[in-house]
Amino acid sequence: MSTKAKRPIHTFPPLALEPIVIREATHADREALRRLGQRDSAPAPADALLVGEVGGEIRAAVPLDGGRSIADPFHRTADLLALLHARVDQIRSSRRRELSVVARSATPGVPRRAVGQAA
Repeated sequence: MSTKAKRPIHTFPPLALEPIVIREATHADREALRRLGQRDSAPAPADALLVGEVGGEIRAAVPLDGGRSIADPFHRTADLLALLHARVDQIRSSRRRELSVVARSATPGVPRRAVGQAA
């Protein structure tokens, strides 16, 4: 057995001081997303997106409803994409919980019966 510690597959460089921002894309991001898509040799997704900014520059984008992500191939973006995908999963999970609560809600105007009460 080896005594070497296993290194994580993806890590940010030590002392990464640039701030990371994860947010929904806006109409104002259209041109930056187009350029990012060109660098990634893919069209920018037209759907609702989460973008990852590093140092104020959009480096990756992930569609909220699935589809292909785009990222800047000239920067390390694997960890940023992992963060974006994790956040998309959180948003999807939250939406499913909201829908299930609505689906299980009592119908307005119909009185609820006590357990064991005959119909």
